[in-house]
Amino acid sequence: MDHFKIIDRENLGFSIIIGIGSIFALISTLMLSKLSDSGSERSKIPHRFSEVISPLKNRHFRSLLKIFFAWNVAIGISAIFFAAHMLKNLHMSFTLISMYTAAVALSGVFMNRFWGMVIDKVGSRSVLVFCAFGISLIPLIWFLPRADFLWILAIESIYTGALWSGFNLAAFNMPIANSPGSKRTSYLAMFSVITGLGFFTASFLGGVLAEIWDDFGVSVGSYTFINYHLLFLVSSLLRFLTAFFIIKFHEPGEKSLPVMIQFMGYAALKQISVGRQLFPHRVLKKHHQNTKGLSSE
Repeated sequence: MDHFKIIDRENLGFSIIIGIGSIFALISTLMLSKLSDSGSERSKIPHRFSEVISPLKNRHFRSLLKIFFAWNVAIGISAIFFAAHMLKNLHMSFTLISMYTAAVALSGVFMNRFWGMVIDKVGSRSVLVFCAFGISLIPLIWFLPRADFLWILAIESIYTGALWSGFNLAAFNMPIANSPGSKRTSYLAMFSVITGLGFFTASFLGGVLAEIWDDFGVSVGSYTFINYHLLFLVSSLLRFLTAFFIIKFHEPGEKSLPVMIQFMGYAALKQISVGRQLFPHRVLKKHHQNTKGLSSE
């Protein structure tokens, strides 16, 4: 894209990239169509309107819908403006933006296994709360970068990828764990509709607010805050507010947030233990001796 920008053919560059993406999407669709799904059973739930809206009658699941609707509103109101801010105000190249996106993705991939282990031990709700509060800070971090001060985004990309991977993994499990097996399909469908509606509404509202605040500008030292920063602030406040509502949601078998943090500390120390990394044979030998001693007792 930077090449096409230099030769003033950005539209052609976008067309080529979108075309390549469409080709790979088609290939993925064809490959997916060849997968067998013989192990699944077809739902025998009657296709009545009462069944379609049955998730809304479930008080516990309705609370979950409200939480994720509010969360998607908080996310959607500013989501589309981060990329615009990078291009328009931070003057980042397409290459630099791609590197940032890749760093977020790699951080998420690296942390997926860790979050999966934590969720298995303490449940999804505590992970969701922890990550939601952390994600609430992300829009505020975007007050710091300037065109001549971009290195902070390297740290932010790792932070963002790590927390979003945990949140998404927990958010994927929550509607599944809190819906009845016999009606899970209709429950998940309603979940997708409600959360999607929240994001759509907030995206539209964000665009309206961006235009209303278009003339806003405040300079503080070497920083200039504009309408995008107001949207980031609103998004951060809404995220924090929703995170507090998540605390009030409970599910069977969950562990408290302090227990989760304690387990995370133990797991992290276990992963970075120098002795285990440099001298694994000594650790195994000691473990074998301890096990042998216990068995003899």
